[in-house]
Amino acid sequence: MSALWRQVSYEELIGEPAVRTEPALVTGLQVLPSLWSPQDVIDEVGDTEVPIVHISQGDYVDGERRMRSVRDYYTEITGPLPTDPIPYLAELSYDEHFPSLANQLIDPPAIPDETFLQRVMYFGRGVHSQIHFHTGGSALLFCIHGTKIVRLFAPDQSANLYKVRARNFSRVLVSSVGENTYEFDESRFPDFADAEYVEYEVHAGQALYIPIHWWHSIQNLDDISLTAVYFWNQSWKDTWRDFVPPELPPRGMRLDYLRNMSYQYAINPLKRLRRR
Repeated sequence: MSALWRQVSYEELIGEPAVRTEPALVTGLQVLPSLWSPQDVIDEVGDTEVPIVHISQGDYVDGERRMRSVRDYYTEITGPLPTDPIPYLAELSYDEHFPSLANQLIDPPAIPDETFLQRVMYFGRGVHSQIHFHTGGSALLFCIHGTKIVRLFAPDQSANLYKVRARNFSRVLVSSVGENTYEFDESRFPDFADAEYVEYEVHAGQALYIPIHWWHSIQNLDDISLTAVYFWNQSWKDTWRDFVPPELPPRGMRLDYLRNMSYQYAINPLKRLRRR
């Protein structure tokens, strides 16, 4: 494990570009006037039908999605620890799926040279997210309830992470449940054991900054955790050479970066024009 572990103020985060090249707990940020409990969420949106991903053997990307009420999902995960396939309410837009909750969230903080994209809910228990990185920009994970264990790998660790071709995911599947261990197929992915990482415990009321192109997986333990994750897109003209020295995007990630830029600057504007 790397010795890297940092805590910075929001003023430091936005004031110094070099600070934004590494993950850190960020102080001085607030996402809600008062933190929700899981029951608060159920009372507000329990009857809302949403797609719940059911993850088998750690494979989040190809997990089966089934429409279920938030209340039904919550009832399942409050009993004994979920078993494979594990249900997970993951990456659902607050503004699209839960507007009454979105109205309670404080406006996102500003990240220099980046454009705010969306804020999404993760709400679960006993499940890992698949190891991945973000191709568009920074992210801030606000923990509202429970604890998240976040393991992060710098972009230069990509050779040990068995990247899926033309995708921003690792082929290494981590499937432990209810404890902070990494169980993986060492015969298929021997180099993964050598990957250096830093690990953060993010508790309710805390925020973790995740830079672009940093690999990470996020573990929910025995307690139910609830988060609001905010995503941004970077302005490539300002950041693609200087933001992460010596080059951005790192080798092996350039196709993903260019694909994201093509989507954001070509497809999205066309969609907006069609709506008018």
